[in-house]
Amino acid sequence: MALLSINLWAQDGYDFPPVSQLPQTDKLPDPWQFFKSDRRVSTYEDWEERRAELKKMFEFYEYGQDFPRPYNTIGVIDSTNTRYNGKANFYDANLSMGPNHSIKGDLRYIVPTAGEGPYPVILYTQYYPNDKPLDMDWIEKVIDRGYIVAEWYCSQYDPYRGGEKLEPGVVQKVYPDHDGAVLMEWSWGASAMITYLSSLAVVDTTRLILVGNSRRGKTALLTGAFDERIDIIVPSCSGCMGFPVFRFSGEDACDLTGKNVETFPGWNNETFKDFAYGNENRFPVDQHLLAALIAPRAIIINEGSNDNLANQEGSQESYLAVKEVYKWLGVEENIGWYENENENGGHGYFEHDWFHTIDFAEKVFEGKTPACGATYNKLVYLPRNTFDWKAPKVSSDN
Repeated sequence: MALLSINLWAQDGYDFPPVSQLPQTDKLPDPWQFFKSDRRVSTYEDWEERRAELKKMFEFYEYGQDFPRPYNTIGVIDSTNTRYNGKANFYDANLSMGPNHSIKGDLRYIVPTAGEGPYPVILYTQYYPNDKPLDMDWIEKVIDRGYIVAEWYCSQYDPYRGGEKLEPGVVQKVYPDHDGAVLMEWSWGASAMITYLSSLAVVDTTRLILVGNSRRGKTALLTGAFDERIDIIVPSCSGCMGFPVFRFSGEDACDLTGKNVETFPGWNNETFKDFAYGNENRFPVDQHLLAALIAPRAIIINEGSNDNLANQEGSQESYLAVKEVYKWLGVEENIGWYENENENGGHGYFEHDWFHTIDFAEKVFEGKTPACGATYNKLVYLPRNTFDWKAPKVSSDN
């Protein structure tokens, strides 16, 4: 598989050396500097070329090769009922996708009945169908804000929970020539949901929001980078291989040691393991560059002040770095970061986080001032000066 993967990169014109041959640097990699080249981005057209290079680098060095995205997803409604005294309709759909529609998955969603639609969607990433069904009483308040609420289940694409990966997931089985690891499989599943939702007349396809917490937050971030149909990405408490950079970890934070290479080796490809235990500074990219692939589309990052399973300080550093890309593209308002400081500031996506997401979305989509009063740019930690590059100047005719 490794030889096949290397040959595939060579066919695409990329020459990616092994980890041991990569230079070391403690500074975050420059978004605008092409790999192994003196060339730097100087136009927006150059940036698109750099984005393509970055995607290939993340595939080769971290997540494994992407699978052909499931743009053929179709679904059948299994059941329908009303919710909230007629305010909404609840649907349970069985979906099929991939080669010969051989892969199956479930999607549950609640559609407001007020107004004519189409409605924006918050698609929440669950693990198992029975984890937290959409029956929380406060979901009614989300419906009242005019949003469809949907949930899907990444375990249906690969049930991996940690430790040695004993067999391929269903996506890997139908694409055996691709070495995409578990997070790439889950990302593929999220894209299947986006395909189906986009086919519904009640869905506003210009206001699609993907949310995930913890490893599902990693999935949301990766999906946003590789699927440009999603308008806002919400990686909550995403930790290692999520939004925080690897080159800086706060005290007792999730870093590139046991959390990835021992406890959850299946999340990433084999090459990535060579960056662990002190080789983080050889990583030719870092997570701020994954987030940069989302720009100019929007992203809001949620961290918890009491979360001991993440890397809040590394997340803030990532935010400061990728924000420079958003500034360069003239869409600084499309990136937000906040840390919960209340009693629910742990490792989770809580009720108030749903409404932070909606407030941020209304700021991005409609220019509204967030009802909660948040600015989504408040720094909590002392900046660590992890980068010293500057954005390129682009002439007005580009």
